[in-house]
Amino acid sequence: MKKYLEYLPEFIREFKEIEAIAKAEDTVIADEWSRLNEVENSQWIQTAGEEGLSRYEKMLGITGGGNSIDVRRSAIIVKYNNNFAYTYYMFVKYLDNICGRGNYDLEIRYSEYAVDISLGLNRKLLYNTVRDYVRHMIPANMALNIKIKYNKHITFVEKTHSKLRLYTHDSLRNTEIA
Repeated sequence: MKKYLEYLPEFIREFKEIEAIAKAEDTVIADEWSRLNEVENSQWIQTAGEEGLSRYEKMLGITGGGNSIDVRRSAIIVKYNNNFAYTYYMFVKYLDNICGRGNYDLEIRYSEYAVDISLGLNRKLLYNTVRDYVRHMIPANMALNIKIKYNKHITFVEKTHSKLRLYTHDSLRNTEIA
């Protein structure tokens, strides 16, 4: 971004009055560039900020203002991607877009007409969104079972008691612990 003085001819740049004006104009120009970048980023869901996501949510009828930006962004992507013909491969691609590859387990039991999805702890805030949209995608005669993969005792076998005592039982079960 250029400074205000760089737009002026050299002989005018030397005046103190012009320097004072340039300082004030530089802040205005910086604000305008910032606003332009925000507008450009709001054109795309992946780069949209708070204001852009709010606009998308209003257009799509989504309520999620209290969630984090990542959860809100995922909910908007879910809404945009929910119109396709159901096939196994498209369904997996859809779940990859929503949850991210490796953040869920999918089992389709064809003989029992059931779909089982286990969401990772890092995607537990998407539980309702996934439940609602997947229900509309899969055939009506298939049962849908969605659960969250909470931490189990076996997860903490390698950890020492001194490291684990910093957590409550609830936080050990419900949060990702490295």
